[in-house]
Amino acid sequence: MIASHNSLTFLKPKYKIFNIFTWRFRRQNVDIYEQYKYNIKGYDFRVCIDKNNKPVITYGIIKFNGDIKNYLSFLNQKSSNKNRIYIQLVNENEFYNSDKNKFETFALSCVKKYKNLTFNVVKSSKKWTNDFYTSKKLDHHHYDSCRSYRCFLGRSLFMIIPKEYAILNNEYNKNLPLVKDNDDLFWFDFVNIG
Repeated sequence: MIASHNSLTFLKPKYKIFNIFTWRFRRQNVDIYEQYKYNIKGYDFRVCIDKNNKPVITYGIIKFNGDIKNYLSFLNQKSSNKNRIYIQLVNENEFYNSDKNKFETFALSCVKKYKNLTFNVVKSSKKWTNDFYTSKKLDHHHYDSCRSYRCFLGRSLFMIIPKEYAILNNEYNKNLPLVKDNDDLFWFDFVNIG
C-alpha cells in the first residue's frame, strides 16, 4: 500500500526565511484532502510540543502553519474497517530540546480521540528503533514490516533533488507487485506524481 512520507510538508513554513529552502524539505505538494483522493492509506505526521503544550507540525527544525487536529479529524472520519487509515506520528522534539513526555501524552490522547485510525507512535525521529507504541487496533502486520522504498537511483540523489527523484521513480515504484499487492506501507514522496 502506498503511504505519504512527511505528509504535512505541503504546508507553508511558520517563518518566511524557510521559504527559500522549500525545494529541499518539501516532500508533498498536495494537501491531505488531495492525498486521500490518491488512495493513500498511510500518513506520516511529525510534531513537536511547544511551551504551551500545543502540537506544532514540524520537519526537523522547520515549523509549519497548520493544525494537525484538523487533518486527524478528517482522516478519522474517512477511516473504517474496510478502509483502514494508518498514522505514523513522529516526535520531532529532539530538535527543540523539549520534554519527551509531553509528546507521549499528546500521542496517547490522539489514540484515544481518533479511534478509527491506527497509530504507530515513534518516540524519537533521531533513533528509529522499536521504541514506539502501536495502536491496539492494528489488525495486520503493517507497522512491524513498514519500510521505505527507494529505487536504483539511490538515496543520495533523493536527498539533493527530492521532487525530480519522485518524477523519475514514482510511476515505476508504484506499479511494482511488491508495492501494489502488499499489505505493508511503502512511503512515497510527492504521491501525486507517477
